Amino acid sequence: IDTALSSVISMDEQGCIIGWNAQAEQTFGWTRQEAIGRTMTDTIIPHAHREAHQRGLERFLKSGDGPVLNKRIEITALRRDGTEFPIELAITPIRLENTYTFTAFVVDISERKQAEEALRTSEARLTMTVQGSQIGIWDWNLTTGSVYFSPQWKSQLGHDDGTLLNDFQEWQSRIHQEDQSLVHTTIQSCLDGDRSQFELEHRLQHRDGSYRWILSRGSLVRDVYGVAARMVGIHIDTTDRKRTEEELRTAKEAAEAASVSKS
Repeated sequence: IDTALSSVISMDEQGCIIGWNAQAEQTFGWTRQEAIGRTMTDTIIPHAHREAHQRGLERFLKSGDGPVLNKRIEITALRRDGTEFPIELAITPIRLENTYTFTAFVVDISERKQAEEALRTSEARLTMTVQGSQIGIWDWNLTTGSVYFSPQWKSQLGHDDGTLLNDFQEWQSRIHQEDQSLVHTTIQSCLDGDRSQFELEHRLQHRDGSYRWILSRGSLVRDVYGVAARMVGIHIDTTDRKRTEEELRTAKEAAEAASVSKS
């Protein structure tokens, strides 16, 4: 118990602390000598939860009903300095002769919660950026074969999220006949390990039957063993740019032809 990575705290039927390991000292700020004999409610339970804790203890001793016992739950706890922080908690009741003792296993999950919040914030920012820029995202799981196309990816081809399946064949069947060899060769070279990233322009069929020029950038993601696990990337519709380039090229050729005729 003293070498456990979790805080291990024991309590008697009166709600007094009778066990307090070394990790509990670090987590809550009370030494073992200070904590032993104190009530749980006055030591680690925030004011908002104290009444519920006392009611739950009394109900269990009377009826044996303890909804939160023998389960892993997330709740807030109180440090000695008065600060509250999130914990993961599991409480086990043990009957010895005619009395109960309760052992709680507590893990401080503050860092995990901060990481989760940072991830949610990052995902929200990424989503806003992608939606604002109209960049399509794709994610191909090489292990399962499943593919994800973002709503922006589908909208580039005239579809909404419900009218185009997240299916590898859906993408493959829409590649222009003249571009299929380039696309397959490029992706295969990435899978074979010749490169870890690629960039290519190819045509994909729109819902109305026309073809859109798509700039695709992709990266290979390997697992801890170095095996190719996923391929992820973005799609950018470059049709308008291609059309402008073609118009400029046509205008240039016409000007050159006119200059030759004038000469």
